[in-house]
Formats: sequence, structure tokens, C-alpha cells
Amino acid sequence: MPFVHIDYNDAIVSEAEARQLAEALQPIVAKATRIDDVNVYANSAPIEVNVLPIEVLIRMSARLIDDKDKLAATLREEIAAWKTAQSFPHRINFYLIPMHWKVESGI
Repeated sequence: MPFVHIDYNDAIVSEAEARQLAEALQPIVAKATRIDDVNVYANSAPIEVNVLPIEVLIRMSARLIDDKDKLAATLREEIAAWKTAQSFPHRINFYLIPMHWKVESGI
């Protein structure tokens, strides 16, 4: 399952805006990856030094990614389309991070 982590600068981005982005990213990532089980977390660090307004980190199993460049392009297009449609004012940087991990869930 993909994990989406949003780090946001709370001096620039409100909690409501971070929530709006988090709620939008869940279906965007689910559609792009064809995986419904997508978890999204948003946090603002208690200590921030020279941080960007929003950074989105999308981590998922590398074995589930057929073409990382194509997936990254699709995610970028979908995020940009949402941002335009919602007039979302903040710059978003995102990272697609293929992971080589062993996951044990439901223990």
C-alpha cells in the first residue's frame, strides 16, 4: 500500500489547507497506483528551518511500480489539475519513493 506523508510549513500553510490537500491526495494516489488502500498523513514539524511550503512524499513498494517515470508524471499531472481546479495557492513539491521493504500487516 502507498503511504503519503505531507510535511507543511505552518507559517505559510494553514491546517485547513493541509487537510484539503490530504483529502485530495488519497483518491489521486489510489487512482494513479490502482491501489485503493492509500494512507495519508500530514504533519507540521515543531522545529522548521528554511522549509518549503509543502512537500509530499509518496512511499510504496518498488515491485508495485511498473514504470516510475510514468507514475511520477501521472501523479504530477493529477496534482497540478487538482491544484488549478481548487485555486490552491501553495507550491507543492512531491517525491515518489520506491521502497524495498517487507511489510507485515494485521498482526
